[in-house]
Order: sequence, then structure tokens, then C-alpha cells
Amino acid sequence: MFSNKEGVVDKALVEFLIAVVVIIVLGLVLVGFKNIGKDVSNRETCRASVLANEKRLEVAGTELTPGLTDLKCPTQKITVKDPEKIKLILANQMYDCWDKFGRGKIKFLDPEIGTYCIICSKINFEDEAKGKELGGFLGYLAETKIRDDRGNPVPGIDYTYIRFLTDYETKQDELEKIKAVQDDIINTNNDYAVMFLYYKQQLLGKPENAALGGVTGCVLGGLVGVGAIIFSGGSLMPVLAPIYASTCAGGIVAGGSIGWLLGNDPGAEWAARVVTVPYQDIDKLGCTSLE
Repeated sequence: MFSNKEGVVDKALVEFLIAVVVIIVLGLVLVGFKNIGKDVSNRETCRASVLANEKRLEVAGTELTPGLTDLKCPTQKITVKDPEKIKLILANQMYDCWDKFGRGKIKFLDPEIGTYCIICSKINFEDEAKGKELGGFLGYLAETKIRDDRGNPVPGIDYTYIRFLTDYETKQDELEKIKAVQDDIINTNNDYAVMFLYYKQQLLGKPENAALGGVTGCVLGGLVGVGAIIFSGGSLMPVLAPIYASTCAGGIVAGGSIGWLLGNDPGAEWAARVVTVPYQDIDKLGCTSLE
């Protein structure tokens, strides 16, 4: 009799423990979906505000447009703990930033007013992902097809990050040159900012260098000799390059590259880039930032 009761108690205990485990797992799944839903909602809200600003600019004109204050694009805070996902997460943040601002093809602010750097995300590193130095990030962008944050293929997307970020299909010889650049180092002792840069097209070249606090000098000084800046020969001018501290105005950090600049010029009166730099060096870019 006692044994039967003991068996009933054991069975009830097992069922209770199973129920607890199921509740915990479901809770974690729901939290994950909630976070994913929040991220999607933030992206769509930002994209909608960019399009609304474009229409307002068309109808009202610059003098009646508040501009930056109407953008609903808060900075996303991202923490990376898995060292295997460092490049993946950085690449995806650049993808999201470029995507929600219309891939540089939407005039949603007046570039005559100033040079803007809108901070899409701040990325920090913890646990095993902290204290790493990883080279070859441009090569990763050039040869890796777009993945989700878990590293899985995205249905319907069969092109690389650089193809998306520059609107340019990299040729094999160009890819080899890009892959040869190994001193573009991600240093996870730093936090990184992924930003959308937007400025007057006429600032390209030497004036652009002055307007952006030496960014052009950083890029050209590091890559002209390597040949990894690509010109398509048409109205579209893709740009992909690491930013080098050694040629920056005033210098930002010592040794190697400190960030990356990608984008294209649609032949309009404005130019756009997606830029990734150490967070503490944002002010060195010399642009009006929105966080």
C-alpha cells in the first residue's frame, strides 16, 4: 500500500517537474519572439519615418522641415557574447542600418544644411567575445552571403553583404584584392557604432575630407595602393574601404584600421555611406550625430 502511494507521488513529482520545464522553455521562446518583434517594429517605424520625411521635404521644402527631430530611429543596443558571431553581428547591423535608410537612395534630409551621422546601433562585447582582434572583415563582407543573426540563410536572399551595401557585383579579381586586406581589424576591446552618413554630393574629394574631419583621407590613404576602392565606370560609384588611423586628421588610434565605410553614389545631389567605427571616436568624424 505504501509503495503504491510512493509511486503515485513520484509520478506526480515527475509531471510537475516536466510542467515547470515546459513553462520555462515557453517563457524563453516568448521572450525571444518579443525581442524579435520589437526589433522588427523599430526597423519598420524608422523606415516609415524616413519615407515620411522624404514626402515632407518634397511638399514643404527645407525651410518648413524639422528634419532630424522627425526621425523615429533610436539607437539599438547590441551585446555580442559569442566570438563566432562577431563578424556576423557587425555585418547584420550594417545591413539593417543601410536598409532602413533606403540604401542611400532616399532624400529625407536636406544635405545643404549639414553632414549627418545617424547612429543606428551601438555594439559592445562581453564574455568570450571580449578582447579579440579579428582581421579581414572586408573580405568577410565580400564573400559571405547574408545570414540571420543565428547564421542561417535568409529565404529569398542570395547575395553578399557587399553586394547589398554597394549595389555592385564584385568581380573575382576585385574580390581577391579585397580578401588580401587583412589589417582591417575588429578590436572587441572597443564598443562600435554603426552609422548612416548623409551629406552633400559636392563634398566628395578634398572638400569631403575637410567636411568629414579627415575620413576621406583615412580611407584613401589606406587603400589606394591596395586597389580595393571600386569604380563601376557608370553613374553609380560603389565605395568600400577600411578607415585607417595613420592617415586620419589628428589620428584616432594607433596601428591598423579602425573602421569601415561602404556605400554608393546614386548620381544625385547627396551622398550616403554606412560607417562602422569605435564608439568613442564618433566625434572625430566631424558630423552632426543623432543617437
